[in-house]
Amino acid sequence: GMFFLTWSISQIGAKLFNKPDIAMEKNRLLNVFFSLILTFFAGISAMAFTLFKCASNPNGIKTLTADRSVNCYEDDWNGMVGLGVAAILIWVLGFAVLFGWAILWSPKLFPRIEFQTRWKFLFIKYRADVHWWSMVFVVKGILLNLGFLLFDSAVGQIYWIMAALVVYLCACITFTPWRHMWVNVLDIWS
Repeated sequence: GMFFLTWSISQIGAKLFNKPDIAMEKNRLLNVFFSLILTFFAGISAMAFTLFKCASNPNGIKTLTADRSVNCYEDDWNGMVGLGVAAILIWVLGFAVLFGWAILWSPKLFPRIEFQTRWKFLFIKYRADVHWWSMVFVVKGILLNLGFLLFDSAVGQIYWIMAALVVYLCACITFTPWRHMWVNVLDIWS
């Protein structure tokens, strides 16, 4: 909302004051917006999956891990399922598909300056031969959060997260995707 509002005000101001140089460029603005989405993708995924993270209690009733007063699979919870599914479809799958589309079509569309400006954040940090690494980052964000949905036990969740991170680590070692070697070292070490 704030991005669109800021862009709209800059467009109105440019016309009102007859200064076209103060109008924000749409593709740069989208680059900043999508870059923020990619940066916080794991956190956004965690919030989108929150409604489906239920845990067992000693009384046998499953409740939301975020709010133990909400019983899963009952009226209050059922009333929120549509919103939860929409959040996953838009914020997780929607942006994953959008980023995947941009990466898939990048070899053909990259000569266009508009494409470069809008999608630069997906490619600028990585070497050209692994230009697709942003999708690995997106998949890692989804996989880290799926463990909390698939496993009730803490041990199962920890093993899931460890397995996902080991796969990511092996991929980092194999592909060394970052442009600067020290970033690869830090990513592997952390």
